[in-house]
Amino acid sequence: MFNWLLKFNQFAFSGLTALLILSASCVGSRSRELSSPYLKEQKSRGPQSVAVNKNSATYLASLDFDQWLKGQLPKERATQIENSCRSDSKHSPFCYSFLNFSTLETRREAAKTKKKQKKFSRIIVPKFKNGTVSNWLDLRFSSVMSSLRGLNRSKPEEIEILRKKSLAEETCPNNIVIALAAFLEDGLPNKASYSSLAELYEKGGKCPLENPGDSETLTTRAGLLYLADNQHQKAESCFKTSSQDKDAFRSRALYWLRKVYQDKGESSLARETLKELKTKYPFSFHTLMALHSNKEDPGVVLKKSNPSLITRSEQVPQLNNLIEQVELLNENGFQKSAEKVLSWILTDSEKAEPELMIYVSDLKQSQGNYLGQLQILTDVLYANPHLTTKSTMERYFPKLYFPVFEKHSQGLDPYLLMSIARRESAFNPRAVSRARAKGLMQIAPQTQRRLSSTKNAFDPEANISMGSRYISNLVKRSNGMIHLALAGYNAGPNRVDLWVARYPTSDPVLFIDLIPFRETREYVASVLRNYYWYRRLHTEDHPHSIDSILKN
Repeated sequence: MFNWLLKFNQFAFSGLTALLILSASCVGSRSRELSSPYLKEQKSRGPQSVAVNKNSATYLASLDFDQWLKGQLPKERATQIENSCRSDSKHSPFCYSFLNFSTLETRREAAKTKKKQKKFSRIIVPKFKNGTVSNWLDLRFSSVMSSLRGLNRSKPEEIEILRKKSLAEETCPNNIVIALAAFLEDGLPNKASYSSLAELYEKGGKCPLENPGDSETLTTRAGLLYLADNQHQKAESCFKTSSQDKDAFRSRALYWLRKVYQDKGESSLARETLKELKTKYPFSFHTLMALHSNKEDPGVVLKKSNPSLITRSEQVPQLNNLIEQVELLNENGFQKSAEKVLSWILTDSEKAEPELMIYVSDLKQSQGNYLGQLQILTDVLYANPHLTTKSTMERYFPKLYFPVFEKHSQGLDPYLLMSIARRESAFNPRAVSRARAKGLMQIAPQTQRRLSSTKNAFDPEANISMGSRYISNLVKRSNGMIHLALAGYNAGPNRVDLWVARYPTSDPVLFIDLIPFRETREYVASVLRNYYWYRRLHTEDHPHSIDSILKN
């Protein structure tokens, strides 16, 4: 679609190396507390600090498997191991993978999300003959981007003809109505009213779209524009519709629906909507805002007792051999091969116990892959909110590089900087974006030039220093309004100036949700959510209200 529909990255996110070896016979559901001293000990050791006995049977078996995966094991040796495994499945702890490699790889490839190739969108220019549109079917069926680019060549009176015709269209698809909404929104605050834009977005949301959740995005945006235009009844109707879209992440729609109910004095409906919001989306920014406005404490989850961590599966027992292999490979220093086996585990883990998946997330972290851990925990905790405790939240919001953030805080709260790094790179110091932004805080080349810095952006300390300086400058530029500074960090300060003029509101949540770039909307909300929980988990003077975070 267009820029604000492009990507969620809701989750947009990026050690334990030696793990306890468990007996191959222990394929039941063994468990230990999530706050296990063993796991804490491993975290403190770091990735390369455990001595490896290169004469042990487990090391030699791990070495054979590692070389086999790399295609470096002599053919005779590989054949010998495979034949021995066929005779005795306990010959090697890696027999399961030796004998099932093709199946495991086929399933992994089939499950892997295929990246869509960007196709060139030919420009569809609206054609008129005697005051009517002559290529209407092309405009309805072509991609939004194709039509959007063509609208730049249309005259104002032609745009008005298209607007009226698209609103009157009764059949789907009707992609031109979405293109028109985006095109006209770029003319705010002077050339289009909120109400006319809302009508277009609402109409666009009524047709099935390519990506799940797009209809919710369009209809919620219509509701927000109606709300900004003080048309509360129409806004309520849109929020009701979008909050029922089961394919979408609906925390934004539920938040605003609850607020409409609350403003109308319909307290019972407001309570029901808040209950659904905090049950389905316990970690979202909008849930935090709603709970605080209702004088409820989101931090009560931190007082729950820790669940048990399952390290073997009863529901999907075929995973147990693979889990043991990861543990052995990690212990013996073969992290790359462990990463490959972990990918097989994740492929077949759909029916696995959520407690097991928390342990699998720890195995991901053992690769230094915090993004992988956060992705697993997001799925687990949203689907199983009863597992949300202080220990799981500490996993979900890891406190990394804190002394460096503190050293280079530039007068800002180091937890704010850490919250940005969690969203930007998932704490991967080698991360590189498609826009060539680098490192923990994703320093773009133009940002580095603006800071007159020649430091190595992959060096954590240099990267944090540059990122801290830049966000500090943006906070000052925004008169201390954190949400504007974060929007500028993601999309550029000049765009934020344009949006402030386009959406003049004193409500920071409404402003955030009206940001036209989907990536930036989600980014600002995510970082503010991170910031709240980092302070709640790690400081005594944690914020009692997220409003205090918005005001910094």
